[in-house]
Amino acid sequence: MLKISWVKAVLLTGFMLVFFAGSEVFGQLTIRELKGGDLNTINTAVPFITIAPDSRAGALGDAGVASLPDVNSQHWNVAKYAFMEED
Repeated sequence: MLKISWVKAVLLTGFMLVFFAGSEVFGQLTIRELKGGDLNTINTAVPFITIAPDSRAGALGDAGVASLPDVNSQHWNVAKYAFMEED
């Protein structure tokens, strides 16, 4: 079993805190965007395809794949039709 002394554990933790606190973190932004670069626009031909067809899946954060089979299964996962109990 690996044995690390208490002093080594404290020094390692302190080193990691200093190292990671000194690094810069940009959540989902590149350096170019921060300096006033490109706009982050949608450049697809049909962006309306990404809109959820039903309000329930949209409220769940577009998690229609994990819901029960219903009329809107065609958009999320066609294989859910096999588990429908009614027509």
